[in-house]
Amino acid sequence: MLKTAGITLNPQKKDIFKKVLPIIDWLEKRKVEVLVLRGIGGNFPSRMLANMEKIREKAQLIISLGGDGTLFRAARDFSSYQLPILGINLGGLGFLTEVSILEFEESLEKVLVGRYKIEKRMMLQTLVYRKGKLIKSSIALNDVV
Repeated sequence: MLKTAGITLNPQKKDIFKKVLPIIDWLEKRKVEVLVLRGIGGNFPSRMLANMEKIREKAQLIISLGGDGTLFRAARDFSSYQLPILGINLGGLGFLTEVSILEFEESLEKVLVGRYKIEKRMMLQTLVYRKGKLIKSSIALNDVV
């Protein structure tokens, strides 16, 4: 049973805050606690705002609103916690964000009743060296640019 969902979003997407509200309302009507990353912007109630650590500890699902780039960031941010991520596409071409914003109710209903399949994805660890010294380390989903 889904008790808590974390929401990540791309604040640069047009009308993102208007588009996320119906999803939050839908989840709360079904008694799912919603956590949103503090500092992301928007006018979210203070009870929803949380730091990354709290979201990582409490959420059983991460909902990523935006496009593939937003999903990539969520995968990196939550990779060590092995949380499932549902990508909701806000209109652009999405290869990994398969759920359209128009289909969110149907998809989330399936999650609530346990009718879903988790696709495990390989993560890439990147190490960048300059003159023999490690200057950057990161984790990525899909590709590294």
